[in-house]
Amino acid sequence: MDFKQLQLRPAEIALLTRSNTIDGKILMRYTLIYLVFERVLDGVGGADVTKKKTILKVGKHFKGFMARNFEKCFLQYFYNNNNLQISTRDLLSKVESDITYKKFLKEFLKEEHQIKPYIRENLIDVLRSSITLNEKGILLVGDVISYLKERNHAYKYAMSVDKKMEVIKEMGSYAILLPSFDQEILPQFTSILHTKREWDGDADEDDFDIYFDEEPFYLGSLKILERSGGIDESGHTMDSQDDGGEGA
Repeated sequence: MDFKQLQLRPAEIALLTRSNTIDGKILMRYTLIYLVFERVLDGVGGADVTKKKTILKVGKHFKGFMARNFEKCFLQYFYNNNNLQISTRDLLSKVESDITYKKFLKEFLKEEHQIKPYIRENLIDVLRSSITLNEKGILLVGDVISYLKERNHAYKYAMSVDKKMEVIKEMGSYAILLPSFDQEILPQFTSILHTKREWDGDADEDDFDIYFDEEPFYLGSLKILERSGGIDESGHTMDSQDDGGEGA
């Protein structure tokens, strides 16, 4: 499945696949992880690792990046000051102080024209800031779930680190949607970013440790769907509520 050909960001796919339970706070985290993975924002090397803090700066691909409106919520500070250096924690705090989670979902991400072909518009959804999939959306989400389950299996049972990295390389930033991401991939994000710089021909750049928050906030993008495994007849994804929460 070629997500880039679909022109959907991970946060947009997450919204479509978790139409009943996703919230703006989680989607903000998806967005920041994506911007770092795509090197729109890069980390500053040489930071004090004992402080478990990542300092972000304008990245290699910042210039010319065609940002969605919801991504501009993060990038606006760097547009105003290309020399800005700020921790992931402080950047999230600034965004969260400027815009509510509900508004981020409703007025920014949900209004992106890229997801419009996959959803039905009705008054109830507008009032609840939720979405209902149309027939095209139901087909897309079914394909996405099947693909992510298959790729997650390939990653989990790969016999070597190189084989696991092949899965990451194939999926690119969409690997953040894998159910294994929080437990197996996120802890290795620093080495994954180093490998990605090698792929980009920038292996000589300084490494940096990556911390997105004080505690794990990302508890499996599709773990619920992996268990329940489908979409109901109304066009909503069938999510149970017993996965232990989404984290901080």
